[in-house]
Amino acid sequence: MRTALLFTAALAAAFATAPARAVDGALDHTFGTDAEFPGFGFYLNPYGTQLDSGVTTLRRAPNGQLYLVGQVKDAQDNWRPSIRRLDADGYPDFAFGDMGVRTYPAPCPLAYPADAQIDALGRIWVAFGGCEDFKIYRFTAAGDLDTSLLGTGVLSIAFDLGDDDDDDVRRLAIDPQGGVVVAGFAAALPNRRLAVAHYTADGAPVAGFGVDGKADFVATDLINYVKGLHLMRDGRIVVTGLWAPNPASGRQVVYRLQPNGTVDAGYGNFAPGIAYLDLGLAYGDWLMRVYSEGSLLEPDGSVLQVGNSIHYGGPHSANDIVLVKWRPDGQPDTSIGPFGARAYSLDFAGPGPADDDYNFDRAVALARQGDGKILILGESLAADASLGTTLVRLTPSLALDPSFGDGGKVRHLTAIATDGHNCTRANELLVQPGRIVAGVRACIGNGKVAQATMGVENDLLFADGLD
Repeated sequence: MRTALLFTAALAAAFATAPARAVDGALDHTFGTDAEFPGFGFYLNPYGTQLDSGVTTLRRAPNGQLYLVGQVKDAQDNWRPSIRRLDADGYPDFAFGDMGVRTYPAPCPLAYPADAQIDALGRIWVAFGGCEDFKIYRFTAAGDLDTSLLGTGVLSIAFDLGDDDDDDVRRLAIDPQGGVVVAGFAAALPNRRLAVAHYTADGAPVAGFGVDGKADFVATDLINYVKGLHLMRDGRIVVTGLWAPNPASGRQVVYRLQPNGTVDAGYGNFAPGIAYLDLGLAYGDWLMRVYSEGSLLEPDGSVLQVGNSIHYGGPHSANDIVLVKWRPDGQPDTSIGPFGARAYSLDFAGPGPADDDYNFDRAVALARQGDGKILILGESLAADASLGTTLVRLTPSLALDPSFGDGGKVRHLTAIATDGHNCTRANELLVQPGRIVAGVRACIGNGKVAQATMGVENDLLFADGLD
């Protein structure tokens, strides 16, 4: 009893002396690089402050540092891959490279950073799309190529199934042993195939996975964009994406594989190992399409996909955020809504805007808090036609969380464009103790964008904040 009273007194004292926090979803004034724009970190292109740059992903290292992976245009108008290292508050780590950023020659003329992850040793794995083979670089925490990987720091994986033999990696994950799983597409005849590879931390094929560490699957009419790659605790692999070969198509798909690279025959509603959904067809509306972007694997094996709906022939106000949920067996979870989908109309332009397009919403990523709530990162227009970064928080039942922002949603816009055409575009989402951090791009004028981050309040006193 005495212990309980002491704990209660200590907790009350902590509340009495702690500074008042802003509501969850408000910009975190302790985060960022500029006191004039609290809550935002801006990182200009090292080759010229008005040159373009892009963000691929934002990752958190085991020591709490942040890595912003993307690319920047140089003075010759060539894209160069870039890595920025930041402290937990979004400030550049000047001990890293030149003023906190390092850039690199592209591994091939059309290369771009497709995905990146950080392993338990703090090493940065970057998958480069656009080359002839799957190309994976491993960097040390200091940003040097890690030559302990195959003597070069570079892992190349060739499927060589036919046609022009061009293989294109899209997503990367790190397994519990420090090995790498990658997913993308492999050229083949008559059509390219979904391709998945599993290699050890030393760059060797994982024994027993597919053939020489590689497995491939039919992709035609099923998947032409890989949007997510997740590893289950028992070693099974989940690949999410969509089939959208043209603007008139948009179908959601999930593949689930056994640890050995074969399809998980007990999963799916379409074929063994494949869950597949055409929401427009399901609703009987041939003008409706849903384009999923981000995905999340839940602890129970269910899968969430998030994106936006488009209704051709209708106003962009019909572009709402759409969440699709798959049960652990690969069937649509109709408990959240018809056909396993639920839409969220944020409509930041309000009712009856000057242009229906101003109520456009889309989602790009989602994450799970330690308390089971779901965060969605996206973009929304508003009454002034500006595009801002949107955050939505859902309760575990997937309802809008009234304790977050304005009824479960917030929108933030940074105004730094020299021509007044401001925008803040969303890329990646991280949940940290005490805050939510997003990797974004900020318009700087003349159609150019700068790499940026955004931090918002997230009080998780009674939750660990991390999944």
